[in-house]
Amino acid sequence: HFPWEKHIHMDKGLGWTFFERTTFAYWKANDCGRTSRAYTMSTSGPEVSFPSTFTETTWYEADPRARVDLSAESLNDGFVARRSPCKTAAGGCMGLDQALIQDTDGSFVEQIPAEDGSLSAVPSGTYASIVPLSPRTNIVWSSLCSTTLLGEAVGAQVCLNTMVQLI
Repeated sequence: HFPWEKHIHMDKGLGWTFFERTTFAYWKANDCGRTSRAYTMSTSGPEVSFPSTFTETTWYEADPRARVDLSAESLNDGFVARRSPCKTAAGGCMGLDQALIQDTDGSFVEQIPAEDGSLSAVPSGTYASIVPLSPRTNIVWSSLCSTTLLGEAVGAQVCLNTMVQLI
């Protein structure tokens, strides 16, 4: 595990993180035999997450699969602060289910579907939301979102031209 604190205590409130002009560089799906993700949840806080808003994001030599992972299936075994698994078949982890990325200008996802089904560069005015890939969120968002980013499967639901406010 990475050096994250083993447990988080939150009483009330809502936090929100804002990332502007952020560059992610050299993220590979497999770094030296380990899974690497530029954006995911803290494994010590499966019940806590804060929405994030990204603007003017730049990716440099970053595999699409290494960009984001909000999948109940892939994160479940890593949640060290839970006494029991997230129950991917039912129940879930509240923090994961409420994770949210807002991409205000399309730079985080870097894609938009063309009329012929192919992917093209993000035109001005494009935006997206990225929501978790969990049983609860899949019921609501699967018809509006895709589990691919730049043509590769990712552990999240990518919702182009959909701005989710809160989950």
